[in-house]
Amino acid sequence: MDLKLKNNTNLILPRYIPVEYIETSGNVAIDTGVSISSSTNYTIETTLEILSNTNKIGRIYGTIYNNTIWYMGLFASASSSTDCVARSILNARRTSDINISLDGKTDIVHTNSYIKVNNTTYDFTGNNGTPNTYNLRLFYQHNTNYGIVTGKIWKFKVKISDNVVVDYVPCLSTELNHFGEPALYDKVSSSYKYPTSTGSFSAPSIINFYDTITSAYIKDCPNIDGIDLLRRAINLNRIRCNINSSTGHTAEIYKYAQLSGFNDAGEQQTKPRIVGTFNIDDYYTDAEVAEIRSKIDGITVTTPTASDYNVDTLLENDDLAIQTLDSTKPNYNPAAAIRLYTNGYGHTVASSHLLNGEGRFFITKDEVATITSLSKNIFGGIASAVDSNKIVSNDDTEEYLFTSFDEFKYFIGMRSIPNGASSTSPRNIFAGCSNLQSITLPEGVTTIGTYAFFRLNNLSILTLPSTITQIQDYNFSSSGYTPNLHTVYFNGTLNQWMGFTRASSGNMANPCTCGADLYIQGELLENLVIPEGITSIKTICFANVRSLKSVIIPNSVTSIGASAFHGCSGLTTVVVLATTPPTLGANAFSNNASGRVFYVPYSADHSVLAAYKAATNWSSFESVIYELNEDGTITE
Repeated sequence: MDLKLKNNTNLILPRYIPVEYIETSGNVAIDTGVSISSSTNYTIETTLEILSNTNKIGRIYGTIYNNTIWYMGLFASASSSTDCVARSILNARRTSDINISLDGKTDIVHTNSYIKVNNTTYDFTGNNGTPNTYNLRLFYQHNTNYGIVTGKIWKFKVKISDNVVVDYVPCLSTELNHFGEPALYDKVSSSYKYPTSTGSFSAPSIINFYDTITSAYIKDCPNIDGIDLLRRAINLNRIRCNINSSTGHTAEIYKYAQLSGFNDAGEQQTKPRIVGTFNIDDYYTDAEVAEIRSKIDGITVTTPTASDYNVDTLLENDDLAIQTLDSTKPNYNPAAAIRLYTNGYGHTVASSHLLNGEGRFFITKDEVATITSLSKNIFGGIASAVDSNKIVSNDDTEEYLFTSFDEFKYFIGMRSIPNGASSTSPRNIFAGCSNLQSITLPEGVTTIGTYAFFRLNNLSILTLPSTITQIQDYNFSSSGYTPNLHTVYFNGTLNQWMGFTRASSGNMANPCTCGADLYIQGELLENLVIPEGITSIKTICFANVRSLKSVIIPNSVTSIGASAFHGCSGLTTVVVLATTPPTLGANAFSNNASGRVFYVPYSADHSVLAAYKAATNWSSFESVIYELNEDGTITE
């Protein structure tokens, strides 16, 4: 719609805004104002539908009502015309009862002598007391005994002697006191029909007045707020208005700079004419401000006095944590930027690149430091990120691998990291987050690189994904790394926990190294039963799991790695079911609970017990190795 206002002239709107159909709810009665007698030659053309509830079907009925008026219409009925949930009734004379099942959208032609439903004609005979004269109504009704049923109206037209007397069009109203409301517009009388007080209309799409404006020429109209019009008319492409002194973001005024306009005489011109002052209140670049000033006719642009808002200065002084402005800088990280922007963090600057449909993303170190939590899936499940919002380039299909996130070191205000990405964690990913207390590594992470948890002195809770396959060295230690890490959650199975690789150099690859309670799929690991079929227990596999109280090792295990259960301070009972002692690595059961004992299989000649007491490294536990009872039980 073209909007032209000058010297406070009146606004002229289109008669109506058509929609595909109107949907009714509740009791809706539309009186057409058309009077029909027994001799009237009429035709009703309509397309209707009943949306009935469970066990109700759409039907057309013709039946006598009070022995005087014939009702013909659409019903949603359980069994008969008197058992109806909803009716779309044409108060028109009929000559015999009919009962026609309907299915969805229905085209109906209704005349003096027949009714045609989806091109199938049904003739009528007889009279049966049709009244002489009555009004024609379109009527949807619901019966609360059977539940509310809605209906749809695509069209409703009435002809008398081939003259159209009613022609209802489903639409949205343009009457100022009903603008955007669903209605029926009668093209014959140029009037609207709204639902009765007991019913309502809805439409497939609802729009408002401002959405219809595509161009606007406003001059010498002091009561018209130009900046309000610009902000609300989202489909505007040509403008001339006054904004007085207004304040907003850079991206906003840059968007208006892309419009065309009118000069003061109302003639079209390339530039938009926006007369007044626009005060930028957020980040900007020197290039974009210069471009805005050159592309908008009549505008004065001011910028914040603080240099902190000049992105060129921030970039030059290395005050940005993550950015896509300059690919030569170490904090250039497109994949992280895409995910942060998508989840509502950071900024985009218009810059000259917006001429190609691009933005540019950045977030400052100071801003990152104030973030205390991130949305649950901000990096959730991603191995890469697609630049659908064009904050990196003008190609909205470009995909960037999420291979590193070193910039996380600036998130010093974080307390917890929800689960998220599917990429491998890079070196130093969490380094320097000195206030971090809880970390949940994303599902999809396969490797924790060296120094990933360096200097996380307050880290107390760590959740590992089921996808982990390797933990490298220099990650967990009571000195300079994770001294307070005392709770570890693992989202995978026990077999997966036992299967991933820990660096062979020592406990710095063990998440439980500082003495931690271990939860496997949410359950605290206290009484461990190694699954049958496992052949080896890896080095430091359960080292320092302080929650562990007992272990049963099946006959299939042939080797137990060094320090496998070292430091399990609560471990009191170990049952080994192999008749041949598994190879036992150094310190496999050192520093367990005081009084910890071992039980091995019973043999009549006690040879199994003897073998364990003599075996390498088992022999150091000779005094606390006992036989199980013959039935496999333990006698304390």
